[in-house]
Amino acid sequence: MKTLITDAAVVTMDPELGDFERANILIEDGRIVAVAPGLEADAERIDGSTKIAMPGMVDTHRHTWQTALRGMLADGNIPDYLRGIRLQMAPRYRASDMYSGNYVGALDALNSGVTTLVDYCHNILDPECADGAVSGLRDAGIRALYGHGLTPITTNTWSESKGGQEGAVDPADLATRAALARRIRDEYFPTDSGLLRFGIAPQELAIAPVSTVQAEFALARELGARITMHANQVMVRQLFKDVEVLAEHGLLGDDLLLVHCTFNTAEEWELLRDTGTMVSVCAETEMQMGMGYPAIAEVTEYTRGPSLGIDCVSGCGGDMISHSRLVLQATRYRADEPGYQEWKAPQVMSWTTRDALRWLTVNGAAAAGMGDEIGSLTPGKRADIVLLEMGGVSQAGWNRRDPAGAIVAQAHAGCVDTVLVEGRVVKRGGQLVHVDVAAALRGLEESHEYLQRQMDENGGFIPQPPIDIPLYRERA
Repeated sequence: MKTLITDAAVVTMDPELGDFERANILIEDGRIVAVAPGLEADAERIDGSTKIAMPGMVDTHRHTWQTALRGMLADGNIPDYLRGIRLQMAPRYRASDMYSGNYVGALDALNSGVTTLVDYCHNILDPECADGAVSGLRDAGIRALYGHGLTPITTNTWSESKGGQEGAVDPADLATRAALARRIRDEYFPTDSGLLRFGIAPQELAIAPVSTVQAEFALARELGARITMHANQVMVRQLFKDVEVLAEHGLLGDDLLLVHCTFNTAEEWELLRDTGTMVSVCAETEMQMGMGYPAIAEVTEYTRGPSLGIDCVSGCGGDMISHSRLVLQATRYRADEPGYQEWKAPQVMSWTTRDALRWLTVNGAAAAGMGDEIGSLTPGKRADIVLLEMGGVSQAGWNRRDPAGAIVAQAHAGCVDTVLVEGRVVKRGGQLVHVDVAAALRGLEESHEYLQRQMDENGGFIPQPPIDIPLYRERA
């Protein structure tokens, strides 16, 4: 049960340990024992001489169930997403589609060096869909916070917005959804220390009455579930001020992970201060789909710090390293832009590659509620480790004295050579080794073909004329 990674450049993300140009990492019983040059042990050895070792990355917001629709939304905005994914395709999913999407989607994450996933699973049409989604994550062998969605998919949609209403909760409806959430938690999450953790994704305030959302928060806290929720991501005339509403009802807290917050008001940012609430920034989706500019600077100032999410795999790919580089450069530009207006050249680098790595690792772990267990290569933490191969032509000459900079500025998902989750090797030599990949791909292909047929038989991805979406009837 011992593994020794030898002679790697090491980025620990532990401020006391720092980085190493060359060091060994000793792992025993799924945990990191020590990180230092020259360590020796009677253990299985992994040669890291041409590699960088880093903590496994954490994706804090991914709709993993959409994997079989990969790229369908490559040129889509939010109205396209709502009409094509949420209203047209989501209700046609079977339990087997939820399983394949989450299974192969989680394998994609592992393949790209993402060892922990916050799965925002807001397409639970029936109990079997929930079973399929959780089973897919479990079989993939990833560490994950499963965000069990509470939206009644076929009865509360963006085409019939109820956002901002103060109507009463339907007790029977909530009781049914609560019973399923309890059953899923009890059946698949017997402890809070396994690879899979249980979370709740309440309905969005843009489509559900405040009292309904408040009741769903109460359910989550009764079950001890971490809460994750979309917030302030739509620019419409009817601004909902999600954070303000959450604050008014006493719902902010350190068990809450909000997603996006691109249209927070200045007052709402102040409301987040000192609450412990964290925010997932999903820059590619936000900038593509009309959800505003990624709020890295604001999240850094007013919360414990930003984490990153891929969001919609129906639009974006899952390469978190490249994603972090995009977010870093966009944030750098935004910091420099006021000077450009006055014809002043930047003199100081305001955001660094170390910041980007923190978003991917330490902050991501905290956002997932696992900051004490993962996110850095600190002895005692669980051994979720990624080795990046830097010995190829495209990385030749990389700066071993600054491996953190080399990761963000020069690497990408194709460099992910070896991945360990809790000390278990799931990828070695560039190949996933813990599952039957061919069988997984066959299952996803069957799901993809079924969903394509459903699409073709029901008017296409966005049936014409487009269904009315009240929120977007008049753009702000």
